Amino acid sequence: MNWDQVEGNWKQAVGRLKEKWGRLSDDQLTEIGGRKDSLVGKIQELYGATRDEAERQVNDWLSDMDRSGNPLQGAPGFAQQSAAEAGEAAAQWWDDTRRSFSRSAEAMSAAIEDRPLVALGCALGVGVVLGLALGRR
Repeated sequence: MNWDQVEGNWKQAVGRLKEKWGRLSDDQLTEIGGRKDSLVGKIQELYGATRDEAERQVNDWLSDMDRSGNPLQGAPGFAQQSAAEAGEAAAQWWDDTRRSFSRSAEAMSAAIEDRPLVALGCALGVGVVLGLALGRR
């Protein structure tokens, strides 16, 4: 990634910059306005780094953004997640969600078997509350 891409997508970059350099305030980031030299100067000032060290940190951040795959949403020219990868991620999420619900249902069944009167009382209480809430409409 080059700095022109960051500058062109400054609003998206601000959040990532705050993750990396938390001492940067919103006002300072507005003042920097996408200028790399200004960012390096603020990092130098806020973190007590030398100019070379601050430049190295910014360049490392740029490299990390390249490696992260989708560094700035909507930024043209950045690597985008392919449809296949998105499909795989969605399938994984669905499997994880299904397993989570299955474990929850098993835990609920076990709790009902262990304490049927408590479960009946809870169901009755929920029914009464719903009845009152729906009856007042």
